Amino acid sequence: MEFDEMKKIWDTQKEEYVFTHNQSALHNHVVVKQKQGLHITNISEWLMIAVNVLVPVYLLASMLPGEINISFTILSGWMLVTAAFISNGRYKRISGNSRFDRTLRGDLQFAIDVAQYQVKLAALGRWSIVPIGLLSLTALIEADKPLWIAAMVVVSLFLANYAAGWESGIYRARLHQLEGLMKKLDEEV
Repeated sequence: MEFDEMKKIWDTQKEEYVFTHNQSALHNHVVVKQKQGLHITNISEWLMIAVNVLVPVYLLASMLPGEINISFTILSGWMLVTAAFISNGRYKRISGNSRFDRTLRGDLQFAIDVAQYQVKLAALGRWSIVPIGLLSLTALIEADKPLWIAAMVVVSLFLANYAAGWESGIYRARLHQLEGLMKKLDEEV
């Protein structure tokens, strides 16, 4: 064999090793992103469920000895329905986890699925601020509370909306990053 032929064979083998090594590193990166997304999603779901159950329980319990505030009652119903909706979404998400194979492509699709769910969950939380805010303000007016309390609630809701938008942007960026990775993977194959 001539030197050029040997070099060509060696370069080909070297490229295969680098591709295998890079593919393994990419797969590990995808699995880390997937686990990070699952961890954040679990915490977000449990926090949202807890808040949407505990606040209505507190509101309803605080109304028992006295007068019933219709806005707080409607707000409690809204929050309990939201908690049920999130619990149902959690059940569907967890039961669907086994449908992905544990290959690079399967784990990447699983990570994308989790990121899409995070975006939807963040949007639900952000849009829930509107009815919660309106019902809270209505309840404060019904209870003849001072105007400064209503102003604090409005400021708190604007801050919560800003934070929810920031959180949603992080999840959308992660989703776009994972979708871009899938697109590159599809182009190479």
